[in-house]
Amino acid sequence: MSCKIGKGIKIMKKFMAVLVALMLVLTACGDAGKNQGTTDKKDESTKTETTKTETTKTETNAKDDAKAQTSDVKIGMLAPLSGPVAEYGVASSNGTKLAFEMLNSKNYLEGKNIVPIAYDTEADQTKAVNLFNKLVSNDEIVALVGPVISSTSLAVAPVAMDENILMITPTGTHLDITPDYPNVFRACFIDPYQGMLAGQFAVENLGAKKVAVVYNVGSDYSVGLAKEFTKVVEAAGLEITNNEGYNEEDKDFSALAAKLKASAPELIFVPDYYNKVGTIVGQFKAAGIEAAFLGGDGWDGVLANFAKEAEGCYYLTHFSVNDPSNTTSEFVKAYKEKYGVEPSSFAALGYDAGLVVAEAVKTAGSTNPEDLVKVMENMQFQGVTGLLQFDEEGNPKNKDVTVIKVVDGKATIETKIKGK
Repeated sequence: MSCKIGKGIKIMKKFMAVLVALMLVLTACGDAGKNQGTTDKKDESTKTETTKTETTKTETNAKDDAKAQTSDVKIGMLAPLSGPVAEYGVASSNGTKLAFEMLNSKNYLEGKNIVPIAYDTEADQTKAVNLFNKLVSNDEIVALVGPVISSTSLAVAPVAMDENILMITPTGTHLDITPDYPNVFRACFIDPYQGMLAGQFAVENLGAKKVAVVYNVGSDYSVGLAKEFTKVVEAAGLEITNNEGYNEEDKDFSALAAKLKASAPELIFVPDYYNKVGTIVGQFKAAGIEAAFLGGDGWDGVLANFAKEAEGCYYLTHFSVNDPSNTTSEFVKAYKEKYGVEPSSFAALGYDAGLVVAEAVKTAGSTNPEDLVKVMENMQFQGVTGLLQFDEEGNPKNKDVTVIKVVDGKATIETKIKGK
């Protein structure tokens, strides 16, 4: 009995040893499988994350490429769309927008749209500067068309210089707008130039011997033209019967009319803006003054409200809808179709300014300010107001000047003065 028990115990011990060994093997295999599964999952996760990263990079690159191909070219516009000279601002702004619209329809910048961003300066210098800063910091413009009038252009030009933004004023004629700022240009001729040519026209075409000059003492534009005109007619030996100033806020010109009637000039030069000259000339004529009247490009727009008062008067301008050239006729047709009225010279200059900026972007192949300015310095562009090429001060070289005479309430071309 005892022998069997001992043998059984031995057998049991062997069995337990085998069982323990077997369990150890199974545990090891289980751990290996578990570890292998974890490794596989990590590998798969890594592969997935890598794939996602690569996909994201590919998508980002594709988006960047697409953006580079189709991104907008933002061009700022500043104009007096309301206020005392809104006629100018609206016309100029409409001309510029028409230019951009026509260029976009032709895919001019090859996949990139020109987007105009326009603000109303109300002809206020402080507001113009603040709006320019907004265009730069918020809207991220690459160039500026504007401002429109001389006073706001003078205010914005140094700020545009500081911000390194290409600026072209369509109609800011004051001499001091461009000379000190290499990134500032203009599409129009300057005040001394048109003042000189106005004097030349008075001497050579109107035959007057006695001339009066009446100007706005609060307007740089008016003062500048009066000064240059006076130089020319005095040098030609004409008599200056009166050299009279008035204030911007003046509305009653009867006292001034009495002085002029007493001195009996044959020609009166009134270089101011349309909203003021219509009133002045109307009161002078009502007082019995029979002199001829001559003005500068600020008269453009006078026919809208003062056609009767302006009858028989002359003024210098940049453009006429009656110009027979194909370039002009195509522009006039497009403008009338879009806005329902004929374009003024302000509309034409706004149009040309827009075209020139777009041409600079296209030629440069870049919106880098230095590249744009370099192209502008070498620009030769035929616009509706004439050939645009710029001198070292950003002024157009030798632009022709059109002289208008108001006949039966319409602006007719009296003559053209070749650029000098």
